[in-house]
Parts: sequence; structure tokens; C-alpha cells
Amino acid sequence: DRQVGRSGVLALVPWLGLRWQAIALLIELEQIWSLLALAALSRAAMPVVMLWLPNARQSGLSQSLGRPPRRAVGLGVCLAVALALPLLGAHILAVLAMLVLTCLGLGALAQHKIGGQTGDVLGACQQLCEVAGVLTLVAIYS
Repeated sequence: DRQVGRSGVLALVPWLGLRWQAIALLIELEQIWSLLALAALSRAAMPVVMLWLPNARQSGLSQSLGRPPRRAVGLGVCLAVALALPLLGAHILAVLAMLVLTCLGLGALAQHKIGGQTGDVLGACQQLCEVAGVLTLVAIYS
């Protein structure tokens, strides 16, 4: 994609390498089912950020979807936690703490730099949360 540019590619290549290596380590540690838990939890973080931050632009996919209802966000988070709990056990607390910190950091950065969230910010939230969760579990299980 021509719009990504050199800086974008230079950021993506090491990111993909880190993600690939972290997931491979988790599989090597025989924790493959925890990837399912992380997939659910990282995706549940997106509507939380969508509810928390205002739209940064007056156009785009995120703006066109609007703000999700609080009840729906709460239900989504509860379902993700209910799915993840039997797969992660007590380690879910460390993963949730890391995901909250990741969302807070990304949200603060997005608010400061662009004034809120966009679809790209929500996608970055999911990716950052998933890798933060994988790295947390690798640290726990190693």
C-alpha cells in the first residue's frame, strides 16, 4: 500500500516479527488455547475504547457506526471474560491488568495526538492488546 510509506513499513516489520515470535513461544509452551482467550479479550477492548473516546473525525467507519450502548459493551466484556476464564485460570488477572494498561496508554495517546479514536485506533487497540496479552502469558509460563 503506497499510503503506508517507509516509516509504516519499518514499524510493521519488527511488529510482525515480535508478534510471530511471541505466539510461537506460547504454542511451544503448550498454551495454544490461551490464544483463543486473548483473541476474545483483545476484541472486547475495541468497543470499550469506542465508548470511552470521542470520534477524532467527522467521517470514517468508526464515526459512521456511532457509540455502542454501555450495556452492549459491558455484555461483550463479560462474555469475553467468561470465555477466557476457564482457558487462563488465575492468570486472567495479569492479562486483564495488562490489557487495561494498554488501552489506557493507547487511548491517552490517541486523545492527545488526534483528539479521539478512529477505526485505525480501534484496530491498533486490538493488535496491541493481543500482543501485550501474549507477552504477559509468555512471561508467566516461562
